[in-house]
Amino acid sequence: MKCREIIKGRSDKKFCDDHCRSIYNYSQTDTDHLNFVRNVNRTLRKNRRIIKVLNKNGRTKVPRKSLIERGFNFSYHTSMIDEHRRTCYFCYEVGYVALGDDEVLLISKEH
Repeated sequence: MKCREIIKGRSDKKFCDDHCRSIYNYSQTDTDHLNFVRNVNRTLRKNRRIIKVLNKNGRTKVPRKSLIERGFNFSYHTSMIDEHRRTCYFCYEVGYVALGDDEVLLISKEH
C-alpha cells in the first residue's frame, strides 16, 4: 500500500509484508495523536481569544453565560493558581476566577 510493491496472496490483503503494515499502523496512530493535540490547542486559543475580547481593562466581571454563548470551554486551561482561597484558571496569560455559579472575573497577568 505505501511502498507500491505488488501485493501477492489473498484477494483482501492490504499490505505486501509486515513491515509495510507496521509503518502504516504507526502513521495512523501518530495522526490520531496529532489531531488530538491540534484540537486541544485550538480550544485553548479560542478560550484565550474570548477572554481577551471581553476583558478590556485587565479585570472584568462577566456573566458565565456570556462566555458559554461565545463557545468558551471551561474544561480547558493551561494553568491554575490558588490565590486568596480562590482558584484562578489561565489560558496562557489571561484567565478567570469563578465568582459563584453565574459570574466570573476575567483577569490578566499583563496588568
